[in-house]
Order: sequence, then structure tokens, then C-alpha cells
Amino acid sequence: MSIIRITDFFSAEVSFDKMVGKIKKVKILFGDYDNYETEKLPADIVRYFKKYPFENIDVFCLVVTEKINSTFLKIYKNLLDVSYGKTITYGELAEKSGIKNGARVVGSAMAKNNYPLIIPCHRVVAKNGLGGFYYGLDNKHKLIEWEKSL
Repeated sequence: MSIIRITDFFSAEVSFDKMVGKIKKVKILFGDYDNYETEKLPADIVRYFKKYPFENIDVFCLVVTEKINSTFLKIYKNLLDVSYGKTITYGELAEKSGIKNGARVVGSAMAKNNYPLIIPCHRVVAKNGLGGFYYGLDNKHKLIEWEKSL
């Protein structure tokens, strides 16, 4: 596990499979986090996080996808088309992914997303509000607003 500072208000805690050099899990750490340990991560992964927002990168070559079911993988791939600072509703993402009346399926995919920041679940919102977010709605709002400023 390594911690990479991304901005003054959040960092990423990254766990990866050293055998294949792919990311297994990402956890966002909000607040002023001063314990950084990046020497264990491959240089391309460190560069990836330090370059946020990520551009022109095939994120699925960096993450372990074998355990993601095909429906969730399709949802995640469609989510990557949503630009920084933009949002999409759960229902719109379901429709874009070819899942009729699938807002709950999208919600489940977001809740099981092991790669926040890489697969930007904070950009998925409810029809009438922010929806949910593992790290709290205040942090979801901060991430969306921060991305709008980029």
C-alpha cells in the first residue's frame, strides 16, 4: 500500500498486485495527509496519480479487472466518457450502458467501485440531488467542484 498526495485536500491510498503491477484498490484520504510512501509503486502508476486529471490513458490496463462482472465493467467504461466537472445521473448512465430501468444497477456498481478517482463514481448523481458517496456527500460535492475548476 502506498499513499500519493493529489491535492491539498485529498490523497490516494493505493494497493496493488506486485506480481502484475496492477492496482487492486484505491481509497481516497480526505484532509491534510502527510504520510507519503510511494517508493513501492511502479513509476508509471505514481505518474498516473500525480497527473490527475488523467488524460488519454487506458485506465483498464492499470487496474485488476478480472473480478469485475461484465455489466459493471460496461458501466465503468461508459462512466469514463463523462468529463471532469460534469455529472451524469444513475438513470442516464444505465441507459448509456444499455440497461433499461437500471439506475439501481448503476448505483450498485458505484457502491462496489474499488477504483474511485480512476473510475470517477463521484460524477454519478441522482436525478434530484447528489445521490450517495462512500466518502460523504460533502466530499462528493468538493470533488465535483474541484474538477470544474480544472
